[in-house]
Amino acid sequence: MKKIFAFLLAAALLLCTGLVVAETISGTAPVTKDPVKLEGYSIGDRTGDTVGKWIAFTDDNPSEVETLTANLTTYAAACVGDYLYGYCYGYNAAGELITDFYYVDMRTHVTMYPGANSGSEFVFGMAYNRLDETMYALVDEDHPYVATVDLETAELTRVVDIDLGSYLGLMTFAIDGEGNFLALAMSALSSRLLKIDMQTGALTEVGNTGIPCYYAQSMTYDYDTDRIYWAQCESPTSSGLYWLDPRTAEATSCGQIGPDGIEVTALYVAPELGDEPDPSPEPTETPIETETPIEYMLGDVDADGEVTISDAILAMRSSIGTIELDEAQILAGDVNLDGAVDVTDALLIMRYAMDLIQSF
Repeated sequence: MKKIFAFLLAAALLLCTGLVVAETISGTAPVTKDPVKLEGYSIGDRTGDTVGKWIAFTDDNPSEVETLTANLTTYAAACVGDYLYGYCYGYNAAGELITDFYYVDMRTHVTMYPGANSGSEFVFGMAYNRLDETMYALVDEDHPYVATVDLETAELTRVVDIDLGSYLGLMTFAIDGEGNFLALAMSALSSRLLKIDMQTGALTEVGNTGIPCYYAQSMTYDYDTDRIYWAQCESPTSSGLYWLDPRTAEATSCGQIGPDGIEVTALYVAPELGDEPDPSPEPTETPIETETPIEYMLGDVDADGEVTISDAILAMRSSIGTIELDEAQILAGDVNLDGAVDVTDALLIMRYAMDLIQSF
């Protein structure tokens, strides 16, 4: 009886093995995912090599970066067809803040400024919803709301005010393939991925990323992979690319952006361009004159290529009014990014130069 049972068991195992082999032979080979090409704006780079420029990299090797063209400071952008749209921030010759609308020809990476602007509103997130063919923006970081964007006039039309509840604020957002509006909550410990109710503005937690989110951040949704790509920045000298599962918020690291860490805003998936270009948007006014972005390295006030005690002394002298710094020196000396070079910045630079801290 035992022999019969053993024979039947062996036959069953052989049959199952044959089925598995047959299925493996007749089935398709495992699909290999092509690298996803991403582009964004370098708003912070320890070396200063890419600051103020568009950069490109792939999700399988984000440390290898290609530098594209320069642009005024921008925090959010999104693609429609062959063009990228966003808002840039800078200062004119009179020292006044300008918030101008721009679009980029993705075939040439040439930026055009049609003269339209969003007034005094701060746009820190943009995403295009394929379901209703509408561009949306996340506006005003203190009291955020979602608005539609008129791509011809740059006009922002408020859709819903966001109820932050117990959350400190929102950092960036994306729209997934199902039309869900998703945002990352500000957190020095672990950011939550949140779903925005577009009727009430209420926030519902999708999941915990386990990763901090409190410097300039950017994320975008990729329709081909059903992933949210997140250009995360933990400090001015530490950044990484992650992809998030839009249904669980589970985060997977792709690696550091750039060889030394680059803080990236206005992240987007580089579009696949067709054979014929889309019609170019018509400028609403005469294009404005733009200024060349200022290159600097955070903490390197004297611009000698390294952060030393000399930089701390310059920052201290500036804070007490004995010397006056130029615009590039102010940007380099404001290491805590509060808009001014003061004693706190001088002390931080001093501590960094003495290897007492690893980042600002």
